[in-house]
Amino acid sequence: ISLHSAVTLSRVGGSETLVVRDFRASLQPSCLTAGQCANAVLLVGASLQVAAEQPGGSYAGTFTVTVNQF
Repeated sequence: ISLHSAVTLSRVGGSETLVVRDFRASLQPSCLTAGQCANAVLLVGASLQVAAEQPGGSYAGTFTVTVNQF
């Protein structure tokens, strides 16, 4: 599993930003038998860096998750 080290989110309708960092992931295969995995659950977490006077609002951004195989 490959994740970004950090991503910047931008406030919708403004110029303020937030930083999301320290991404971590856990892949939990749903296997009937060994080697027969058809589905999986991918949990992704991260830390959000919020400034002391950070304006409220909606912040948006994207990040890429790459799963080579499970």
